[in-house]
Amino acid sequence: IYISQSYYDVPKIIRTNCSHAAIFKGFNGHDMVGLWKDHGAGMKRDDFERYLREATRRPYGFAFIDNSPAREELRWRIGFDTLVLPDDDDNK
Repeated sequence: IYISQSYYDVPKIIRTNCSHAAIFKGFNGHDMVGLWKDHGAGMKRDDFERYLREATRRPYGFAFIDNSPAREELRWRIGFDTLVLPDDDDNK
């Protein structure tokens, strides 16, 4: 487990080898771009930003991203329980 308040303050070797990410409120626009580039494969940038904002809207809410899911539909979640599926049209 590695905890940081800034995505870009995390050493690149750790960011690129991260299997899961829990993202809480407090990220800035620069961090948002890095998060999308590293963890948003298969999702449009606008959709990814909307997903992070929705996941962190409630107190203690967070986005949970599994970078090596057993099934693709388990990749993006709000908290641990709510699955987020990108639109099929977004991936074309």
